[in-house]
Amino acid sequence: MTDDLANQVKVDIENRIIKGVQTYGERLRPNNGRIALQDAYEEVLDLSLYLKQELLEKKNHNQQILNLIDEIINEDKRCLQNDYVIAHCEALTELKQQIEKL
Repeated sequence: MTDDLANQVKVDIENRIIKGVQTYGERLRPNNGRIALQDAYEEVLDLSLYLKQELLEKKNHNQQILNLIDEIINEDKRCLQNDYVIAHCEALTELKQQIEKL
């Protein structure tokens, strides 16, 4: 997408407005009987759950990648001991270390 970030956020906001009208029959307005600070606080709590979920899923995904790299390294070491395989194992070990830093 060639739009800059601000334009992408603008489109997201416009889409949220449309969804709100479809759900509640009107746009968000002041003095609507709700406590905006409480609503915002609850949204932040939801956000914290989504962020933690993403972190755990990313960690799990990274661990799966690390396990596969270990399997490849170990298999390469078992198969052959030549300069190519040694260089390949070193490259995979470097990749693994970079992933572990994420």
